[in-house]
Amino acid sequence: FVGRLTFEKGVDLVMHAAFWLLAEYPKVQVFIVGPIGDEVGQHVSTRLQLGTQVASIRERMFVATTFYPVTSDMRYGCDLCLCPSRVEPFGYVDIEFAWHGTLTVGALVGGLGKVPGVYYRVQEHGDQLHMLQQFKQAILRALSMTSEERLECGRAGLNVGFPYAAWSAALEDQYSLTLAAADE
Repeated sequence: FVGRLTFEKGVDLVMHAAFWLLAEYPKVQVFIVGPIGDEVGQHVSTRLQLGTQVASIRERMFVATTFYPVTSDMRYGCDLCLCPSRVEPFGYVDIEFAWHGTLTVGALVGGLGKVPGVYYRVQEHGDQLHMLQQFKQAILRALSMTSEERLECGRAGLNVGFPYAAWSAALEDQYSLTLAAADE
Protein backbone atom coordinates (compact mmCIF):
# COMPACT_ATOMS: atom_id res chain seq x y z
CA PHE A 1 0.00 0.00 0.00
CA VAL A 2 1.25 3.42 -0.95
CA GLY A 3 -0.68 6.55 -0.05
CA ARG A 4 -1.88 8.80 2.70
CA LEU A 5 -2.82 6.81 5.77
CA THR A 6 -6.46 7.90 5.96
CA PHE A 7 -9.90 6.46 6.51
CA GLU A 8 -10.99 7.39 2.98
CA LYS A 9 -8.12 5.37 1.51
CA GLY A 10 -9.15 2.33 3.56
CA VAL A 11 -5.91 2.15 5.50
CA ASP A 12 -7.70 0.37 8.37
CA LEU A 13 -8.69 -2.35 5.89
CA VAL A 14 -5.10 -2.53 4.65
CA MET A 15 -3.86 -2.97 8.22
CA HIS A 16 -6.25 -5.84 8.97
CA ALA A 17 -5.54 -7.47 5.61
CA ALA A 18 -1.78 -7.12 6.13
CA PHE A 19 -1.84 -8.85 9.52
CA TRP A 20 -4.15 -11.55 8.10
CA LEU A 21 -1.85 -12.13 5.10
CA LEU A 22 1.23 -12.29 7.30
CA ALA A 23 -0.46 -14.83 9.60
CA GLU A 24 -1.86 -17.03 6.83
CA TYR A 25 0.96 -16.91 4.28
CA PRO A 26 4.44 -17.38 5.75
CA LYS A 27 6.22 -16.16 2.60
CA VAL A 28 4.23 -12.94 2.16
CA GLN A 29 5.99 -9.63 2.57
CA VAL A 30 4.09 -6.36 3.00
CA PHE A 31 5.13 -2.75 2.70
CA ILE A 32 2.92 0.13 3.71
CA VAL A 33 4.17 3.63 3.13
CA GLY A 34 2.67 7.09 3.26
CA PRO A 35 2.15 10.02 5.59
CA ILE A 36 -0.45 10.00 8.34
CA GLY A 37 -3.49 11.93 7.16
CA ASP A 38 -6.13 11.63 9.87
CA GLU A 39 -6.91 10.03 13.24
CA VAL A 40 -7.55 6.62 11.64
CA GLY A 41 -4.16 6.87 9.97
CA GLN A 42 -2.57 7.70 13.33
CA HIS A 43 -4.24 4.69 14.97
CA VAL A 44 -3.22 2.38 12.11
CA SER A 45 0.33 3.73 12.19
CA THR A 46 0.61 2.93 15.90
CA ARG A 47 -0.71 -0.60 15.43
CA LEU A 48 1.52 -1.27 12.42
CA GLN A 49 4.60 0.00 14.27
CA LEU A 50 3.75 -2.34 17.16
CA GLY A 51 3.31 -5.16 14.66
CA THR A 52 6.79 -4.63 13.27
CA GLN A 53 8.14 -5.41 16.75
CA VAL A 54 6.68 -8.94 16.66
CA ALA A 55 9.44 -11.40 15.76
CA SER A 56 7.37 -13.38 13.23
CA ILE A 57 6.41 -10.18 11.40
CA ARG A 58 9.48 -7.96 11.76
CA GLU A 59 11.35 -9.32 8.72
CA ARG A 60 8.27 -9.41 6.49
CA MET A 61 6.59 -6.04 7.02
CA PHE A 62 8.01 -2.62 6.25
CA VAL A 63 6.16 0.48 7.44
CA ALA A 64 7.14 4.10 6.79
CA THR A 65 4.61 6.69 7.90
CA THR A 66 6.16 9.53 5.92
CA PHE A 67 6.44 10.46 2.27
CA TYR A 68 8.63 7.63 1.08
CA PRO A 69 10.30 7.27 -2.33
CA VAL A 70 8.86 4.15 -3.95
CA THR A 71 11.31 3.09 -6.65
CA SER A 72 10.62 1.31 -9.91
CA ASP A 73 12.33 -1.76 -8.48
CA MET A 74 9.91 -1.77 -5.57
CA ARG A 75 6.95 -1.53 -7.97
CA TYR A 76 8.31 -4.27 -10.22
CA GLY A 77 8.89 -6.43 -7.15
CA CYS A 78 5.26 -6.33 -6.02
CA ASP A 79 2.69 -8.96 -6.80
CA LEU A 80 -0.29 -6.95 -5.55
CA CYS A 81 -1.07 -3.27 -5.07
CA LEU A 82 -3.74 -2.86 -2.38
CA CYS A 83 -6.19 0.00 -3.09
CA PRO A 84 -9.30 -0.43 -0.92
CA SER A 85 -10.26 3.23 -1.11
CA ARG A 86 -13.71 4.04 0.24
CA VAL A 87 -14.35 7.12 -1.87
CA GLU A 88 -11.53 7.84 -4.29
CA PRO A 89 -12.79 7.15 -7.80
CA PHE A 90 -9.40 7.24 -9.48
CA GLY A 91 -5.89 7.30 -8.15
CA TYR A 92 -2.38 7.39 -9.50
CA VAL A 93 -0.89 4.71 -7.26
CA ASP A 94 -2.70 1.87 -9.00
CA ILE A 95 -1.67 3.28 -12.40
CA GLU A 96 1.96 3.60 -11.36
CA PHE A 97 1.96 -0.01 -10.17
CA ALA A 98 0.04 -1.25 -13.24
CA TRP A 99 2.65 0.36 -15.47
CA HIS A 100 5.14 -1.89 -13.68
CA GLY A 101 3.05 -5.03 -14.21
CA THR A 102 1.56 -5.19 -10.73
CA LEU A 103 -1.98 -6.45 -10.20
CA THR A 104 -4.32 -4.06 -8.35
CA VAL A 105 -6.72 -5.34 -5.70
CA GLY A 106 -9.22 -2.68 -4.80
CA ALA A 107 -12.67 -1.33 -4.33
CA LEU A 108 -14.80 -0.59 -7.36
CA VAL A 109 -15.79 2.95 -6.43
CA GLY A 110 -16.83 5.42 -9.09
CA GLY A 111 -14.51 6.90 -11.63
CA LEU A 112 -13.58 5.78 -15.09
CA GLY A 113 -9.92 4.94 -14.62
CA LYS A 114 -9.51 1.30 -13.72
CA VAL A 115 -6.39 -0.72 -14.36
CA PRO A 116 -6.35 -4.50 -14.79
CA GLY A 117 -6.87 -6.18 -11.47
CA VAL A 118 -9.33 -7.70 -9.04
CA TYR A 119 -12.05 -5.40 -7.78
CA TYR A 120 -14.89 -5.77 -5.32
CA ARG A 121 -18.11 -3.80 -4.97
CA VAL A 122 -19.04 -2.70 -1.48
CA GLN A 123 -22.73 -3.10 -0.67
CA GLU A 124 -22.63 -1.68 2.87
CA HIS A 125 -20.27 1.29 2.99
CA GLY A 126 -20.81 1.84 6.72
CA ASP A 127 -20.04 -1.75 7.67
CA GLN A 128 -16.30 -2.18 8.20
CA LEU A 129 -16.55 -5.96 8.69
CA HIS A 130 -18.41 -6.32 5.38
CA MET A 131 -15.82 -4.17 3.62
CA LEU A 132 -12.96 -6.15 5.12
CA GLN A 133 -14.57 -9.44 4.07
CA GLN A 134 -15.02 -8.15 0.51
CA PHE A 135 -11.40 -6.95 0.43
CA LYS A 136 -10.07 -10.28 1.72
CA GLN A 137 -12.15 -12.20 -0.83
CA ALA A 138 -10.70 -10.04 -3.60
CA ILE A 139 -7.18 -10.69 -2.30
CA LEU A 140 -7.91 -14.42 -2.24
CA ARG A 141 -9.20 -14.25 -5.84
CA ALA A 142 -5.99 -12.49 -6.87
CA LEU A 143 -3.83 -15.02 -5.04
CA SER A 144 -5.73 -17.93 -6.60
CA MET A 145 -5.21 -16.71 -10.17
CA THR A 146 -3.01 -18.92 -12.27
CA SER A 147 0.44 -17.66 -13.21
CA GLU A 148 -0.81 -17.18 -16.76
CA GLU A 149 -3.81 -15.10 -15.63
CA ARG A 150 -1.63 -12.88 -13.45
CA LEU A 151 0.93 -12.51 -16.23
CA GLU A 152 -1.82 -11.53 -18.68
CA CYS A 153 -3.18 -8.94 -16.22
CA GLY A 154 0.31 -7.60 -15.62
CA ARG A 155 0.98 -7.28 -19.33
CA ALA A 156 -2.32 -5.46 -19.84
CA GLY A 157 -1.36 -3.07 -17.05
CA LEU A 158 1.92 -2.18 -18.72
CA ASN A 159 0.02 -0.60 -21.60
CA VAL A 160 -3.03 0.84 -19.87
CA GLY A 161 -3.80 4.42 -20.77
CA PHE A 162 -6.50 6.98 -20.25
CA PRO A 163 -6.85 9.10 -23.39
CA TYR A 164 -8.80 12.26 -22.68
CA ALA A 165 -11.23 11.99 -25.61
CA ALA A 166 -12.34 8.46 -24.73
CA TRP A 167 -12.52 9.35 -21.05
CA SER A 168 -14.61 12.45 -21.70
CA ALA A 169 -17.01 10.52 -23.97
CA ALA A 170 -17.43 7.77 -21.37
CA LEU A 171 -18.13 10.38 -18.69
CA GLU A 172 -20.78 12.04 -20.88
CA ASP A 173 -22.36 8.62 -21.47
CA GLN A 174 -22.51 8.08 -17.71
CA TYR A 175 -24.17 11.46 -17.19
CA SER A 176 -26.69 10.72 -19.95
CA LEU A 177 -27.58 7.37 -18.37
CA THR A 178 -27.95 8.99 -14.96
CA LEU A 179 -30.17 11.76 -16.31
CA ALA A 180 -32.29 9.29 -18.30
CA ALA A 181 -32.78 7.11 -15.21
CA ALA A 182 -33.74 10.17 -13.14
CA ASP A 183 -36.35 11.18 -15.74
CA GLU A 184 -38.05 7.76 -15.58
